[in-house]
Amino acid sequence: MCGGCSVPRVAVDNGPYLIAVRYDVEPRLLGLENAARVDRIQRDLQAITGMGFNTVMLRHVEEAESASLRVSAAECGLRCLPLPVGGEKVEPRVGGWAILDTAALDSGAAGSPLEGILAQYHAGLSAGQTEGVVVDRFFRFPGDPPGLASADDAPLTPARRAAIDELIQRARSWGPRIHQLQPLSNTASVAASEELKLTTLVRGRRVYFLLVNTSTERYARCDVFLPEKVQGMTVSRVVEVPAAMDRGAGRVIHAQRGRITLPVTLRPCDAALFEVFGVQR
Repeated sequence: MCGGCSVPRVAVDNGPYLIAVRYDVEPRLLGLENAARVDRIQRDLQAITGMGFNTVMLRHVEEAESASLRVSAAECGLRCLPLPVGGEKVEPRVGGWAILDTAALDSGAAGSPLEGILAQYHAGLSAGQTEGVVVDRFFRFPGDPPGLASADDAPLTPARRAAIDELIQRARSWGPRIHQLQPLSNTASVAASEELKLTTLVRGRRVYFLLVNTSTERYARCDVFLPEKVQGMTVSRVVEVPAAMDRGAGRVIHAQRGRITLPVTLRPCDAALFEVFGVQR
């Protein structure tokens, strides 16, 4: 199955934070034989790498093809992981992966593919699913909700492709920072909008505030008063983490009169991430 991968390795981030897509191998190869199977898998792996994923989560793969598929994936800069034993579905859990259903690209509660996929991602992060992100899935049978590939290899619509690109950029920028952080249950803030959700993510001395606009229809435009103390630390400033690595430095907000007031403008289903700095007491 080896044959080289035409996508440069530099396009893939192989850090500890998984940016994965579920890849059901046998359904994708129905009706194909020998060289055609090899070619199909090679082109799929190239497409997955080109989208920016760093991992494929395998399902329905024959044992005889598993080893060569892993070699081909490695040539494209991709890791291979088996789907966890126990069924068809990857179950979300605290400390695990954020699982995103590609059906959200078409028919989520939100009004656009971008809002649909980001709403799932931010909900997962708020719940402490910070090990990585898994997009479910690359290919589905005809008649099922859409995946990232179709039986006729039709390209993703511009809106769907833009949504996946935005997700990958956000996961690359935020993922390594919030990797394996856990949510505090007692986070509180004061905001004019009830649809803004604030989650404090912590691990040791690493502390981040995640602010999510949960509305699928309305922009959030207001001031948010962030907690003055967290994990025994008096907060002195927060630094915004850009939603993409090429967007430059984020805002730096300092405490004034003992508290931090954060001006917020977030589109529906959008979020902002802030690293927290302060003094231990």
